[in-house]
Amino acid sequence: MSRDYEEKRDFHRMQIDCTVQLRHKATGEVLSAEGRDLSAQGFSFHAGRSFGAGAILEATVSPENTLVRPLRAEVEVVREESEGQGFLVGARILRMLD
Repeated sequence: MSRDYEEKRDFHRMQIDCTVQLRHKATGEVLSAEGRDLSAQGFSFHAGRSFGAGAILEATVSPENTLVRPLRAEVEVVREESEGQGFLVGARILRMLD
């Protein structure tokens, strides 16, 4: 019996619905995106523009619940696909930030 792709992941993904603040390391550009899901190794978000695979971003995932601290990390864009008026971006966490 074949398991689907999501079940084969080493780390399960958790759906998130929150704002992600991004800063492009090379250009300093700052923008907001919509968080989609999060795992131990990365996350995905919907952004209004493409970054290109390999782009390094500083990301702050801010949950609506103020009991949980924002997650701050340096991430690398590993995939992008056109979605609606923007792009669904998959990013790998390189390191956690303070």
